[in-house]
Amino acid sequence: MLLVEDDSAHGKLMFGALGQLGRVAWARTLAEAEELVSNERFDVFVLDQHLADGLGTQFREWACERAAGGAPPTVFVSSDDQVAAQTCELAATRFVSKSPGYLENLLGEVRALT
Repeated sequence: MLLVEDDSAHGKLMFGALGQLGRVAWARTLAEAEELVSNERFDVFVLDQHLADGLGTQFREWACERAAGGAPPTVFVSSDDQVAAQTCELAATRFVSKSPGYLENLLGEVRALT
């Protein structure tokens, strides 16, 4: 799976938790994520919505246009709950709020998509 998270503290937590479910690649920018997706296939995206160089939804749209079968199932993670309404309108997406206990919720959502 591909984790795209620019916050180092949250990234380390999510990377460790997601590693329990399988192989994880971690990109800290959209540019890094695009490079990774250009070179390998991922079964699930875990995307922060607000990144230093853009939005997670922009990356997912880019991936949908690029991949023959579209982007893989995606879990958006954000401390901005308004993101939930925006992202859940997209097909094959889930949302997890960065609130206490969110890692358990994240693992549950990723398991549901795989």
